[in-house]
Amino acid sequence: MSVLENWDSWKNFLGDRLNYAQDKGMSQDTITDLATEIGGYLANEVDSKNEQGKSAGRSLERSI
Repeated sequence: MSVLENWDSWKNFLGDRLNYAQDKGMSQDTITDLATEIGGYLANEVDSKNEQGKSAGRSLERSI
């Protein structure tokens, strides 16, 4: 099973990457910009395989 097929694994993966970026000195503004860009791409281009992902995509679209 890929990390993209399991919501909890996906959240853990993203959290790990966020911690890594912060530890390497990436600014909060840069992290926010990247998260917005990646989230927008996923919401528009990737069909979620579960309801949590669909809900997260809808939430992201409303917040942008």
